Amino acid sequence: MNVSEPLERARAYFKNRHVLITGGGGFIASHLAKRLAAWGARVRLFDVRDSEAWHNDYDYIQGDVTDKETLVRAMEGCEIVFHFAGLLGVEKILDRPIEVLQVNLEGTINALQAAVQQRVKRFVLSSSSEVYGEPRQVPLREDAPPSPISIYGVSKLAAEAYCEAFARKGLIDVTILRYFNVYGPGQAEAFVIPRFIGRVVRGEPPVVYGRGSQVRAYTYVDDAVTCSLLAAASEKGINEIFNVGTQEVITVADLAELVIAISGRDLTPVYQELGAGIRPAKREIHTRIPDISKAQGLLGYKPQVPLREGLQRCYSWYSLQQ
Repeated sequence: MNVSEPLERARAYFKNRHVLITGGGGFIASHLAKRLAAWGARVRLFDVRDSEAWHNDYDYIQGDVTDKETLVRAMEGCEIVFHFAGLLGVEKILDRPIEVLQVNLEGTINALQAAVQQRVKRFVLSSSSEVYGEPRQVPLREDAPPSPISIYGVSKLAAEAYCEAFARKGLIDVTILRYFNVYGPGQAEAFVIPRFIGRVVRGEPPVVYGRGSQVRAYTYVDDAVTCSLLAAASEKGINEIFNVGTQEVITVADLAELVIAISGRDLTPVYQELGAGIRPAKREIHTRIPDISKAQGLLGYKPQVPLREGLQRCYSWYSLQQ
């Protein structure tokens, strides 16, 4: 299948459609909003925060997903909802576990009920590879037994279960997207790639926890957005779960060395004991690699941005922010 063909169909599908993005000011969601707007969709953002830029660029409604009535108003006239709103990040998970569960689960239930009330055609849930926990098989297929080891992963798995229950009852069509280690310009330094790049840009060595033998497949945000839109636009995405990622793998130690190589700086990574950072050692997942054959076969998805190129784009972006 020509990669451009499913993309052109998705572009045509979204043109002039009314789309709501909850948590629309977040990292992946904001990139999604820009792509949709460029494709001619009528984008509405819903976020607990406020920004003058959102007012200028989109139809923006400030609100909290734990407030169902505001969600109902926000979804008026919308055909598709991308549900990204929620709490994430290791610090929030450790310090505010009850709030993480409340916002991520209650917020999803509210959003589903509001979508049904407003006759939304498709509800797209932003889930996470965290639902798998430490894998029993590599790469991870969508039918692998979930075994989350974090409160965040538990909240996402429960949110998926609610989506599937609404779909089984025939209330709404859903699509569940499990994102694998998405990175790109604008991501907060709480995550490994911007943390490594931020330190290197400042002339500081990246800090690696443990031996850096953890294996990851990092997904550039443009590819994650493409897969999300292909899934939401296709009938083959109805009531399905898709891994959103790439199969280009790297260890965390090699990632640190690659960031340094891209920078051209004379630096050497610093190694600290596993668990010395924010994430406790018992919550560290050693290997996280997706099987993306389902998205490739059903949707025509193909990642376009190799890791080195994506890191170079990020390094340039973060350098300009200093």
